[in-house]
Amino acid sequence: MRIYSLTRTVWDGAQASTTPCINIVANLFAYENSMGANIVADLSALRE
Repeated sequence: MRIYSLTRTVWDGAQASTTPCINIVANLFAYENSMGANIVADLSALRE
């Protein structure tokens, strides 16, 4: 579910921006900072 939330956050940010790439990166950093290490844990779990 966190991955969906991340995708949704990034997508919403891209829609609201005239420079989607920059905004996507900004959203990723903002989301990662707010969620802490959970994203890293989720990505690691997906690999296994």
